[in-house]
Amino acid sequence: MERKRLKKIMDNNDLDMYDLGIYGLNTHSKNAVPLGLKIITKYLPEHDTETADDTVYSVNTDELLEAGVTEDDAVTLSDLNWKMDEDTNCITHSV
Repeated sequence: MERKRLKKIMDNNDLDMYDLGIYGLNTHSKNAVPLGLKIITKYLPEHDTETADDTVYSVNTDELLEAGVTEDDAVTLSDLNWKMDEDTNCITHSV
C-alpha cells in the first residue's frame, strides 16, 4: 500500500461498513489501544511503543508500510481511532 492511500484511510472517519469494527467494538472502546497494538504486532512483532500526555505512539509509519500492512487492517486501525501523525511519522492513538 502507498503512503498516500494509508493517509486517506486513517483520515477517513466515515467508514460505514466498519461502524463497529471487525471485533464488534465501538471506536471508543477501552480495548481500542490493545486491539490496535495487536494488529500492528502482526507486521512488526518487535516494535517500541511510547506514551506522552494522552497519546500512544506506536510504530513508524514507513516501517508499517514496508512490513506490508493490508488495507483491511489499516481500515480497522482507523476504525479504532488510530491515526497517522505527520509530525512524528508514527501511528498514534489518543486516549
